[in-house]
Amino acid sequence: MANDVVRGLVFYLVLLLPFAAVMERLFLAGRRIELRIAGIVFFFLAMFFALRFTHPAFQIVLSPMVVLLGFSVAALSTIIISIVMAKLEGLVSKRKIEQMGEHESGVQAASGFALAFELGVANMRRRRARTVLTSITLIVLMFSVLSFVSVTAQLRTQQYRYKEGATPYEGVLLRTRNWAPFPFETYAALRNELGDACILAPRRWYYGSLVLNRSFIDIQKGKTIRAVSALVGLTAKETQVMDVESALLGNSRWLAPQVKGVEPSEEILLPINLVLELTKMEGAEEPAKLSNADKARVANAFLGEKVTVLGREFEVAGVFDWEKMNALVDIDGEELSPFDPVEMEKKFQEEGTPDPEAIQRYIHHSFRDVAITSERVLGNLGGDFRSVAVLPKHAEDLDPILENLVRQLDYILFANLDGVPTLLSSRNATRISELWNLFILMVIAGLIVFNTMLGSVFERTKEIGTYTALGIAPSHIGRLFLVEAAVFAVVGVMAGYVFGQIVSRGVQLVELPIFNALDLNYSSLAGVGACILVMGMVMLSSMYPARKASELGVPDIERRWKLPKTEEASVTLHLPFTVSAYEAPGLVAFLKEYLDSHVDVSVGNFYVENVEAGPALVEGERGTGVRAQFWLTPFDLGVSQHTAFRLTMLEDLDVCGVAVHIERLSGDAGSWRRANGHFMTDMRKQFLIWRNLTPEARADYVARGGDFAFS
Repeated sequence: MANDVVRGLVFYLVLLLPFAAVMERLFLAGRRIELRIAGIVFFFLAMFFALRFTHPAFQIVLSPMVVLLGFSVAALSTIIISIVMAKLEGLVSKRKIEQMGEHESGVQAASGFALAFELGVANMRRRRARTVLTSITLIVLMFSVLSFVSVTAQLRTQQYRYKEGATPYEGVLLRTRNWAPFPFETYAALRNELGDACILAPRRWYYGSLVLNRSFIDIQKGKTIRAVSALVGLTAKETQVMDVESALLGNSRWLAPQVKGVEPSEEILLPINLVLELTKMEGAEEPAKLSNADKARVANAFLGEKVTVLGREFEVAGVFDWEKMNALVDIDGEELSPFDPVEMEKKFQEEGTPDPEAIQRYIHHSFRDVAITSERVLGNLGGDFRSVAVLPKHAEDLDPILENLVRQLDYILFANLDGVPTLLSSRNATRISELWNLFILMVIAGLIVFNTMLGSVFERTKEIGTYTALGIAPSHIGRLFLVEAAVFAVVGVMAGYVFGQIVSRGVQLVELPIFNALDLNYSSLAGVGACILVMGMVMLSSMYPARKASELGVPDIERRWKLPKTEEASVTLHLPFTVSAYEAPGLVAFLKEYLDSHVDVSVGNFYVENVEAGPALVEGERGTGVRAQFWLTPFDLGVSQHTAFRLTMLEDLDVCGVAVHIERLSGDAGSWRRANGHFMTDMRKQFLIWRNLTPEARADYVARGGDFAFS
């Protein structure tokens, strides 16, 4: 949950940057760069400190100011990298222009967005009442979404019958999914909470040093040394949970109860086969020949003996029958002994990597190779907690105890419910409350934004006409309105979120009955999702008004140019473009340079062959032109054509008009018309780029176009 809150804070800090830039443009509108930067920093710090004293993430992190410092470094680094990349792109573009001429539009995406942003904010400043009311609407919407329609985390419990389990006692077995160790603090918390109502039987495991991937722990009596694979740490309370005493032989006793504040006695229980091996030098009979009475006799003879384990001396308190111990299984259907890592690795190699979410049945060591000692003693030697058996003193307490354990612990639980072994686990889930209210809020707010933006479009019809007359593309006109909607979204979401944080903190300080029904959840990733939802709704509501604005900016009936339908294999078009007679040779030189860059190079929408230019291309009229053979994309359609751009003097005017004559050489008529759409779009862009050239650049082309002057 803490990580969830901190991750959400990063999102809001990122959103603060465009918010601060928008607020500076709306309220200050500094003309100098120093004033702009100062205004952005002021609004950013103001909102940051508002979050600093209301957002709980700042109470989780060790140093809140380090968050500001780190984010500032990241933001400044991004800005510096962007500046360096822009400088690099500018340098590359300059070198390209020097070699190939300026034939690409100088309007980049970033500069176009910046221009749209400036125009959009300027329009919002002129219409202050509408801007304020729309912003307040979005702020209230954001607060409503966060307050009344919250996304809350909840713990979902899953349980199903575990067919491979057993029912040795009416209680609960707690362990991890893959038998991984869990900390002592978990057991201590269980003991403090359930110690009076339940019998707790903890189990520890200890593996020895590895020799050829197998664990070995030496047990020494005198000069005789034998090894076991692992040690198990149990308590005296184990006898109340599992029938372990039935496996004891002769006069053996179980481990002595532990007394609080007193060091536990160092006692050990050994399997009968190990006792026979330790006493073999003293004339013990072979294990296969021993009857139960003989086993009891050997066990009684060995009770009280001293053995050395891990450098410490233990007293043998009992001897057990390892076959009977192996027969004892817990609720999960597995033995009390540690699992065998070597055998499990072989199993995984044969069956493949198991699903981490699935419950695997483990292969355990046989008690033939395992000794038992006190749980506290084994803990002092480095043994790990692996499981805890919980046995309620009163059977009716099992259900509430089980529900409490599932909610508090991130472990799997095996329980004996009415004689059925049951597996229980918990997982995090989310719940969206009042989803219907969310839908209604979104519809109302979306209609408000839609009405506002659509009214703005028709209110600014003359302004859109001015943009069209200035040569702004219809798509760019629509982008103006989308950027304006984005400004509303950023302001409404960020201001609404901070307002919600302040209200949330106020509700915590002052208990008011009117706020009792609110489920305030502003700090998790659910809040981030709500912010994205509101911003998406604002942008979606602005799509249609932006499209209408772009349609108003189309100077013709058709939005995209198409080749006129013709039954012939040639067509002549007159472009809405004029050029002075003085600059006409320069324009021909400009177009020829562009076409020469596509000779035998299949990059873009065409490649060119046989480029010609000069007044000889214009027959019977005074003018000049350029002609070439073009192959149009997609090249596999085989569409080729002769295209001539003719600049001829208009009657009684000192300007030239532009006519394009296209003659199809190969390819079917349908493909020819479709391919010419992209081709003519590229060529029309070249005429627009010529308009945007500096007077010095046009004069240079006029000087280079002396050979193409009028005859």
